Amino acid sequence: MTYHKTISCLFLGCIFFTTFIQAQSNPSDVKEETQETIAKVDELIDQSQGSWLPVPIPVSNPTVGSGLQLALLYLHPKKNINDTAPNATSGIVGMYTDSDSAFVGAFHDNNFDNDRVRLSLFAGQADLNLKFYGIGSSNQNSSINYNIQSDATFIEGQVRIPHTDNWFGGLRHLWLDSEVNFDASQNFPPTSALNIKAVTSSLGMVVSYDSRDDNYAPKQGQYFKLTWMKDAEQWGSDYEFTKTEADYTYYWPLADRHTLAMRAITNDVNGDAPFYLLSTLRMRGFPTGRYLDNTSASLQSEWRYRFLPRWGSVVFLEGGAVAPTFNELNDSDTITSYGFGVRWQAVRSKSLNVGIDVAYSDDDSSVYIRVGESF
Repeated sequence: MTYHKTISCLFLGCIFFTTFIQAQSNPSDVKEETQETIAKVDELIDQSQGSWLPVPIPVSNPTVGSGLQLALLYLHPKKNINDTAPNATSGIVGMYTDSDSAFVGAFHDNNFDNDRVRLSLFAGQADLNLKFYGIGSSNQNSSINYNIQSDATFIEGQVRIPHTDNWFGGLRHLWLDSEVNFDASQNFPPTSALNIKAVTSSLGMVVSYDSRDDNYAPKQGQYFKLTWMKDAEQWGSDYEFTKTEADYTYYWPLADRHTLAMRAITNDVNGDAPFYLLSTLRMRGFPTGRYLDNTSASLQSEWRYRFLPRWGSVVFLEGGAVAPTFNELNDSDTITSYGFGVRWQAVRSKSLNVGIDVAYSDDDSSVYIRVGESF
């Protein structure tokens, strides 16, 4: 996630996370032209300074349970001439939940040369207690507990494609050193191994298109990202497989305060991949990883309505399927989910929202506390 310009403000604690509120003058006796000039000067001052931002975030989702996520972010000063360029952000984040799942990591997002080059870095460790439901969309009524401990690093670099405004291309690498231990005391169809210890090293290419008017809560524009990754022994992986993902989102402003967001995602894994890197459905209403297979595809729609200046609501409908191959998707069970949510703009001058979603699916229901939109 990237964060925009630093906000000159007063610090207040809040149940969701720390917010900053800009000091504002009374506009009743000030001309509109003067107000606009002051706002522009304030924006330039904000962008020229960096700021530390502590962010405590409650966590609630069916994958890891409920708990607390703590983040310390640094919002770098904006140096780009291009106003649409994302600000550079660094951060340290940690999480602990009631399932005894824990995570700690650090990240950095940056862009250079007036947003002609974009760079993302991440390193972290995770110790997660999860459930394995098997491969495919059947036999979802039974599961087996497992623990996964992973050390991870990620790097992605993209450059703007010459003679284009919104197209980027580059390389990415994901490295995972993981140990998986299943709870053998539970009755479950036999797996290839109850304990896995392996390294995956995924190297590949990425192409993206981004014409969104805002990174936090887009109201119009398009976002597309295509990635192709390969694991091979030559660059340190214990597995041999490829993974391709295409992600496209369109934002349509229906009317004032109304936005329709439409998203399509496809994933395909070819080769010998560990189960935790197979294709899955990134939908709400059930734990991430509940539906696993070589191939997945999903469609998501969300109607967003801002009924007050800083308050909004969402209604969403999602559907998807997993299968061994693309050709078998039509014969697979279609998984659907739906729900609603509430949004609050925590920072008056920023469109970053805090929200609560309630989601229902064919097999489960769940509540999510989130920062930012689902997509």
